[in-house]
Amino acid sequence: VFAPDQNAMRRAVLQSEAAYGEQVYIEVVDDCSQGGWAWIAVDGFQLKSYSPDQNLAFKYWEGPVNVDSVNGGPETRIVPPLAAVPDFDSSVVESHPAFGGMVESFDLSEVLRFDNIFLQFKGYIDIETSGSYTFYLNSDDGSKLWIDDALIVDNDGAKSSPIELSGSTSLNIGRHRIEVGYFHNTATPELEVNWSGPGISKQEISGDFLSATSNTLEKTGWNSFLSIIPDHQMIYNYCPSFLYDEEEGLYKIWLCGAVAGDYIVYKESPTLEGLKYAATVNVLAPSGDPAKFDQIHVCDPNVFHHTGDIFYMTYTGGADVYDQGGIGVAISYDRGRNWSKLHNGDRVLGIDSSTHVDGYGVGQSAVVKANDGYFYMVYSDDVGGGAPFLTQVIRCDDPAFPTNKHEHVASIDPTPGASLDLAYDAANATFIVVANASLGPNNTENPYTQIHYYYFDQNWILQSKREVTANTGFALGEGVALLADLNKKPVQLSRGGEPCAVVAAATDEHQDNCPTFHAPWVEGDIKFVVMPFDINLSFDNHSFETGTYTNWTKTGTAWLAAPTNLARHNMPADSVFYADSFFPTEQSTGTLQSDPFTLENDEQISFYINGWSRVGGGGFDYNYVTLNRADNDEELDRAWTPNSDQAVIKTLSHGLNEEIEVYVKAVDNGSGGGYAWLAVDDFDKVEYSYRLGRNSGFEVGDFSGWTVSGTAFGSAPKNSIGGGSKWRGRYFASSIVGGETAVGSLRSVDFPFGNGSTIQFLLAGWASFPGENPAYNHVALKRSSDDSVVALMRPVNQDNFVEKSFSYYGELENMYLEVVDDSTAGGFAWIAVDDFKIDTEDIPNGGFFFWISGE
Repeated sequence: VFAPDQNAMRRAVLQSEAAYGEQVYIEVVDDCSQGGWAWIAVDGFQLKSYSPDQNLAFKYWEGPVNVDSVNGGPETRIVPPLAAVPDFDSSVVESHPAFGGMVESFDLSEVLRFDNIFLQFKGYIDIETSGSYTFYLNSDDGSKLWIDDALIVDNDGAKSSPIELSGSTSLNIGRHRIEVGYFHNTATPELEVNWSGPGISKQEISGDFLSATSNTLEKTGWNSFLSIIPDHQMIYNYCPSFLYDEEEGLYKIWLCGAVAGDYIVYKESPTLEGLKYAATVNVLAPSGDPAKFDQIHVCDPNVFHHTGDIFYMTYTGGADVYDQGGIGVAISYDRGRNWSKLHNGDRVLGIDSSTHVDGYGVGQSAVVKANDGYFYMVYSDDVGGGAPFLTQVIRCDDPAFPTNKHEHVASIDPTPGASLDLAYDAANATFIVVANASLGPNNTENPYTQIHYYYFDQNWILQSKREVTANTGFALGEGVALLADLNKKPVQLSRGGEPCAVVAAATDEHQDNCPTFHAPWVEGDIKFVVMPFDINLSFDNHSFETGTYTNWTKTGTAWLAAPTNLARHNMPADSVFYADSFFPTEQSTGTLQSDPFTLENDEQISFYINGWSRVGGGGFDYNYVTLNRADNDEELDRAWTPNSDQAVIKTLSHGLNEEIEVYVKAVDNGSGGGYAWLAVDDFDKVEYSYRLGRNSGFEVGDFSGWTVSGTAFGSAPKNSIGGGSKWRGRYFASSIVGGETAVGSLRSVDFPFGNGSTIQFLLAGWASFPGENPAYNHVALKRSSDDSVVALMRPVNQDNFVEKSFSYYGELENMYLEVVDDSTAGGFAWIAVDDFKIDTEDIPNGGFFFWISGE
């Protein structure tokens, strides 16, 4: 970390990548021998670790807080020294935090400086015993504390020394919202937050009683943000390009900012946090030439590495703010610090004046180099006049994209958005299009940042779409940049034990803070946001497109030395290679196992499979694909071949309410002379309506994941007709196995359920012998806390499976499923179930639900 080029102390962070237990040391270096500005001072070293148990959302501001004035310069809206805690809901405060993240408890260890600051903590406090609680604030300067939005302690105002005040309130058992606001003007800041209550003597509110969410079943995400270019530095900040130069060990960002026209500016730092203090340098200017397409504006930079110290930049040019005249290319010979325009400053793509009506035009480009050696560019194409807004894709073997060499590849319609970024996963030959996905760029009241990731194969066919939301309290504007390395592979950080993606964008500014500019959605600060998100669509080489079994382990002789590329068996149209055990002979056996990878609780593996699971077309089941835990090899789910030469899509899910390390394994155990092979391809992570716990479809072939009582359901699920038909997959659970007079039950694991979720399942069998009363056999949804019945469903008195469901719109809580056969009759006394899964789509706000029948 470099000295900040200022006299005032500021906070700095050194992050270690050393192995656990490895000895490290800190070195402070003064290597400058000039006569002035040649010193460094340090103090207050603290050892901290990132913890997944961070409990409070923390935001921090530095005064003065400035916005752009009518004349384009800074206008101070919040002027230090402060006399009171600011209104955190005001538009200026909401849009301009300098830093934010998650902290364990109420303390000041995360502040970046001591003078002229204010901050906010928000979260939930656990109350274990109902009663009266007293909260204490001891602070210099002012502080306030709210419980469930009610002001409990008001210790506001500037102070010459710390003062403690308290307030009391009655609280019931459960989680309650807690918020603390604080400001400090000069000298040393002090803040203590204590409490007392039933069984609690006066003490600090420790992290054991604090949480980031209102419900113990909700998963919390670790996210942070930092403002790296303040609002007032330029009229607006827009459309950055964000790289980590691993050869120089520097984070580099280019963006366009307006003073009197658009300029492209640049910052670099050895740390992400250091970008806040790094110098902002103009690196590309408008031409000023009326004959050129970029007379007034150069904007929307996208930078990519070519070779050695050579970088290229594509950028948008315009003659006025509404007329984007095309896309130009520039080159840098010093790793992105100085630039020269190519093609005599002329555009390589532009507006066709015969078709352009009133739309945006052509611009907002992004480029990657793919495995085939071509450079691929995506860009916005909007001619107006009611024509669709498209994202176009072109490619060229020359990074300068000369007009006579590039070729059109695809048109993406509907477009993922405007001001896209583009990354590339070379291991899986996948293009990743990144789009800002707020609820409309002018929606300044939207308190969330949402990013959409679109995954395209090498033929630009959409394979998957994923979304991630970071609760930052402000919205990011149009033009998001994903942090990537020199090969445009997304950079993944690890924070709090979770993989994180890093994006940068302008802050969506409130209209009343920028009344003179036409684009408030890009008028605010430039911030980077660290979002908990595993950007990898799947594991490396998940579709075998490297032409090798890299990242896979083979056993036996069923699989050739490399994946096959024969066009057969209805594999994906864009697929070149796939894994096939048909060769060298059908009698060969073996397994193909992937390297471990992470699978979230709301993700499953989707893949193509064909082949046969039976010897000679009948008999026993041999060939299948499993999903297993990486830590103990436990089988979590299984998918069988479709007994067909034609490939079908199947899925695997772990059904657990946590993120775990898993692997997939394709098994060929069929040694017969025919119908004894399988082929697989294109394993992808996708979001899904997930199952309840592991083995909720019984496809593992046993009752793992279920508790069996009595003898009705036997020792394993069924896989043949007799006690149900029209089930899904290979296995289902039926109480006819133990005989119709036998009784017993199946109990699932506990799972969180509520907030409008629906359990879907297949049900067959008979509630009881016809005319018998009461009806005995049923499926019940029960609360784990007291075993009370939430919903109950009886069979429909037929042998065929039919679809049934349970819905619950109360708050999320732990529940379980129970399948019961309580009938001892000699006939019509069985129940069968299959394929339990959850649909978590919430009911819309302000809506209600009901059942209806009639004509």
